[in-house]
Amino acid sequence: MQGPYGHSLLVTDAERPCGWATGSLSTEGSSIHLHDVDAPIAAPESSGDFGIQIFFSGEAEGAIPWGVGGWESLRKRVVDAGGDRLLLRPHHRHVLTDAPACRHWLFSTEPDPPPCGLALSPTSILVPSMVNACGDHFGRLFEFVGQSCQAVILEDFNLTDAGDIQCVPMGSGLLDGGLMGSLIRAHVPSEVPVIIHAGCVEEANSWLWPGSKH
Repeated sequence: MQGPYGHSLLVTDAERPCGWATGSLSTEGSSIHLHDVDAPIAAPESSGDFGIQIFFSGEAEGAIPWGVGGWESLRKRVVDAGGDRLLLRPHHRHVLTDAPACRHWLFSTEPDPPPCGLALSPTSILVPSMVNACGDHFGRLFEFVGQSCQAVILEDFNLTDAGDIQCVPMGSGLLDGGLMGSLIRAHVPSEVPVIIHAGCVEEANSWLWPGSKH
């Protein structure tokens, strides 16, 4: 399904009540594979699988995530996995931890251009202290990399009783769908697919763009 501004909308079916969006999706003759947060960056198991593989950027294997060692390790893992069909998504504990880190990955040419692109995923950059101002953090992320990302992944979230971020399906948490829709419209090119952790694409469209006739 296309959204009102031309973006392909894909849903995960939200089979898991909690947890990051995972699984395989089909779009226009291709496929997108969303790997879980603990999955190591790796080449597809099948040599005939030409779909896009989306991985979390991963922790820095003992190095400071934002240090030189973390960046070098991430680059090597992506290159070894054959980076041309890979996208990385950020996470607040990982090498791609926030908006500046995502922008650095996409635009740094030292020592070489990045070996793969980026899937913009707002919720996974959050820590609990950011929730009250999450709109500002999300806006910065879209401003920094929205024009250059190759996919958007949207997951709703709640705070647990312990105060931790918990990913939940669309509409059952604190994420403002209308804000996400306006940021996508303002910053993300129409050819970039939008993946929503939801069970119904029509409901996802209405969540993002209330009043849309699609």
